Amino acid sequence: MPPSAPTRLFISYSRKDGAALAQCLQSDLANEGFNTWLDNLFQREGTLPREFIEAMEAHAGLEPAYQGSVLRKEPNPCKYFSLVDSAANKGVAAYQFDLPSRSRGVIEIICRQDGSGASEILKLRGLDGSAKYELKSYASALARKPVWGSHDMLGPETMVMLSDAAAVPLSDAGLSVADGKTISGRHLTEQGLTMRLAESPQVIWIAYQRM
Repeated sequence: MPPSAPTRLFISYSRKDGAALAQCLQSDLANEGFNTWLDNLFQREGTLPREFIEAMEAHAGLEPAYQGSVLRKEPNPCKYFSLVDSAANKGVAAYQFDLPSRSRGVIEIICRQDGSGASEILKLRGLDGSAKYELKSYASALARKPVWGSHDMLGPETMVMLSDAAAVPLSDAGLSVADGKTISGRHLTEQGLTMRLAESPQVIWIAYQRM
């Protein structure tokens, strides 16, 4: 039974043998209405997109009711949605972080394996159907990187990590949308974005802004 009020759950797991189970658990909890967070990526270098950092700060921060009194800041609530069933779509996960008070947000798509030839339809949530939205995208390779020396007996020598994220054309992110073209909120929520999955493991961020 889903909670009567939004409940935030942090899922901790062993990266060695618990990642698959943790992703299934996250998907099941999200489908039941729970607000979950799964720490599933390491970054080796560079900086993540500022839109994603803003969403993460809002998502991990205090509940909006307390932000004004504790931080003396205008509340910036973040709504979280799981856009695909990561248990059914092995190797692919997509999450939406929506900032309603700022009329913008970001989608994070994680492709852990070669998805060439396949596609996903991402139907966004919480948008104004009568408004227009502008999109822009970022991408980062997802590959094994050396993290420990060869003589370290505490863990593996490599780990799947992010490289520096860079802005890319929407077409390079797998979308058949021209850069600079706006899309209606109705289209994004009802028809969704058809995304061609990457030919190699990577993470895509799609930032959207109401115009």
